[in-house]
Amino acid sequence: MSEEIKREHFRIDVALPLAYRILTHEQAQNPQPKHIDGVYIYEHFAQNLHDVNAELTRLIGLITEKNKALGEVFRLLNQKIELTRPSMLYTDTSSLMRMTNANLSASGISLKIKETMLPDQRVDFLLQLDEAQHPLLVRGKLIRIIDVVNEIAAFSFENLTPDQERQLVTYMREQELIQLRRL
Repeated sequence: MSEEIKREHFRIDVALPLAYRILTHEQAQNPQPKHIDGVYIYEHFAQNLHDVNAELTRLIGLITEKNKALGEVFRLLNQKIELTRPSMLYTDTSSLMRMTNANLSASGISLKIKETMLPDQRVDFLLQLDEAQHPLLVRGKLIRIIDVVNEIAAFSFENLTPDQERQLVTYMREQELIQLRRL
């Protein structure tokens, strides 16, 4: 029996907006929240933005040491951005997700991951399946590295609710129809 016949769900190659966060062993022990909002998404997936903000603050301090007026201008610009950022990020989380090529099924995903992965590593994925709905938050477990050279890894989704599985299956069927129409 071939691997394809044994699969519970079909797979499809898609390009979709997604974000991921590789979890430490300790983080993976914590269950995902049942309901997510923009604040959770920002805090969980936007670690890079936190790092950029810390570096920007540090650099503004260095500029201020050399030129107080220029440093003050940068500080004020950064403060203005900080004041408007929460309303932008918490309502539009799409800025955290990049269009990504992936092989998707209702039971897992394979995609390019540049970071080093450990056996059984857990990853939280944020998938935008439909612009009209909130992103789908799912946890995946590394099952294998498919291609070391091209950095492609395969993950199985863990603890999907029936609604999450339905959303994935519906999305894949819609994508399959789109691909068939192009032929």
